[in-house]
Amino acid sequence: MFTSFGAGMFIRRAVVVVSLLMLAACGGGSTSDGLEVESPLADAPQQPTPEPTPEPTPEPTPEPTGVLGDTNGNGISDAFESTDNDRDGDLISDLYDSDLVQGDDSNRNGVTDIFEGGYDPNQDGFNDLFLPAEQRSNVPLPLALGPVEGEVVFIANYESGAENSGNSGIEAFSPPAEDAISVSSSIVREGNYSINHRVRFSDDYISAGRQRAESNTLGLPEALYNEGDKRRYQFSIFLETPWPIDTQDSLEIIWQWKRFGGGPDMFVLIRGTNIELRALVGDRGIRKTIVNNYRVGEWIDLQIDVDFSAGDSGLVKTYYKYASDSGYIAGEEYAGPNMENDMVDHNQTKWGVYMPAFSYSLYPDMVRSVYHDAIRVTKRQ
Repeated sequence: MFTSFGAGMFIRRAVVVVSLLMLAACGGGSTSDGLEVESPLADAPQQPTPEPTPEPTPEPTPEPTGVLGDTNGNGISDAFESTDNDRDGDLISDLYDSDLVQGDDSNRNGVTDIFEGGYDPNQDGFNDLFLPAEQRSNVPLPLALGPVEGEVVFIANYESGAENSGNSGIEAFSPPAEDAISVSSSIVREGNYSINHRVRFSDDYISAGRQRAESNTLGLPEALYNEGDKRRYQFSIFLETPWPIDTQDSLEIIWQWKRFGGGPDMFVLIRGTNIELRALVGDRGIRKTIVNNYRVGEWIDLQIDVDFSAGDSGLVKTYYKYASDSGYIAGEEYAGPNMENDMVDHNQTKWGVYMPAFSYSLYPDMVRSVYHDAIRVTKRQ
């Protein structure tokens, strides 16, 4: 049994123990007897104060490169860069990549030259002649044709949206393939429409025994030419990329002066790296260069002045310019017979693409796609 003295002592000791425990929990202190009591956490390691997060350093502004339309300083106009349409991963759109599009890359920046500069009124480094039609509606393109200098024989500008350019005398003579001949609003030289002819090395592109898709003037008597007539032929062509530079024996004929029931008097063709004029009169095969080292994917305006004759008074002068040029450049000319015979009203004019020797091509699987626009034939004095 506890005495009152023993009970009191017990209570005092209990109070002291509780006080010590409370002081320890509060981080230490002193007892009522003046004794210092240290917290059990006194020797625990202290957490360092976190360093303030530094502000991000802004990216330096690229140095100007002198290249129009280049805002990121990599030396390439922004209009040519793409991550979506870029199969080889070089950040240049496949539409303009010199690894994929035929043509020179003189500054070695990976972009085919024809798409840079040229006709660029907004100075973004991109040749606006290659803009889609909907983006080109307010761009004043240089004209393909100047003022009319003689009586007009016929015009085919396709602004009617029809394959015969709204002229019942013009016929679009197509092989079975559905895409062989069509009116285009995406690649045009002037106005809103052009005509596209295309062939492949397959049976559904065969017409009259060969791969061809052509328009003709069979129903247009005014287009006939005869001995002594003087004519000016103006037309624009666009060779759609990819376009192969083929062998000298694989020919793409794009314009013909053709005899009924026989061969052509003359024709314009793509041969290797050149655009040429050929005259096939008797045993004389005349070849003259109109454009040397032609550029693909760009409109080329051709002008051919002809003095028709089955004799030695015949004369042909050729001229060309690219759409971005201000004036024509003279090609080679030819003096001599340019008609097989002098039979009256026995001919027609044709345009499109005709490959009489497709089997000689190094690229038989590639489509040959040619656009024609701004066709005008006039009489000369």
